[in-house]
Amino acid sequence: MNIAKLKKSIPPGLRKLGGLFLTSFRYAIFRWLMPPLKHYPLYHMNLAEKGWPKITAFTAGRKYTDQIESINCGSNGYDDSSHVLEDYAKTSRPIVLKNYIVADKEKFCTLEGLKGEIGDIIGRVRVGDYDEIAGDPEFVEMRVSDFIDHLQGNSEFPYKNRLVEGKGPYLASTKLPTIAKLLPVPSFFPRSPDFTAFWLGSDSRSPLHNHMSCDVLLVQLVGRRKVFLIPPHQAPLIGSILRDTGICTASFDPFEPDKEEFPGADLVNKMYFELDSGDALLIPGFWYHAIRFTGPSFAFSQFNANVMPMSIGGGSIKPWKERSYLKGWG
Repeated sequence: MNIAKLKKSIPPGLRKLGGLFLTSFRYAIFRWLMPPLKHYPLYHMNLAEKGWPKITAFTAGRKYTDQIESINCGSNGYDDSSHVLEDYAKTSRPIVLKNYIVADKEKFCTLEGLKGEIGDIIGRVRVGDYDEIAGDPEFVEMRVSDFIDHLQGNSEFPYKNRLVEGKGPYLASTKLPTIAKLLPVPSFFPRSPDFTAFWLGSDSRSPLHNHMSCDVLLVQLVGRRKVFLIPPHQAPLIGSILRDTGICTASFDPFEPDKEEFPGADLVNKMYFELDSGDALLIPGFWYHAIRFTGPSFAFSQFNANVMPMSIGGGSIKPWKERSYLKGWG
């Protein structure tokens, strides 16, 4: 059978209609395959290879102050903030929204209120030296109410022998669907509670790291949190290491820079902010961030992990528009 002759025998209008159908069918199949592909290492490596040059071009050509830019939400709270967050995420710029949540009006914005909401849950509390880049996480299991009692100074931590000085225990990356459903979600983030993680602890920290596969919104609910951000283009100055398919870690400590180990420490553009209860911080994809807090602290992070960073084409899924980071797949 001569395929070329067969094609010519089909009316042009019908050929165009058939081509449109095949294109739509191809795209529909591709969208169906996307969820499993998200967990395939080559997918993330392809994303990182395509994303890094664009992100570093964004950040290298921009001048920053030492303080992260902030906007006060005022009495409107989070109601009018989605478009602001989206604009900053698209251009890979961090932003703090002051009074994003009116902390004194929410029952989960106090430790006592939190104890009443989730006190009976058994949580995994992280212990050990969690600053070690290559170390395996260590956890102990405790009732959340017992852990909150420890944070309030009412009881001793029962696993003191597993603690490292200066690195307090904390409830790590915990899913709390009952609370997550009550929280605001930016319009370009997924609304599923599966993409919200909670952090509860005292006198703790997280080492310098980034997220290559998503933007992150960090919201402080109880206590204060100190944050340093470093732009992606400065990765060569901070000892960045690819930890897995979606995260890089760095051995540089922006809170206590070691100038012998990092002779270029003075060139690192460190941006600082102290989050109060109710404040939200947008951390664009690829941006490095390190956190420390003293005293009891409760916060949550939302991830737009199903759509990738806005600056490289992420956003709401539109079947009629293939975003730039998808090109070359399918």
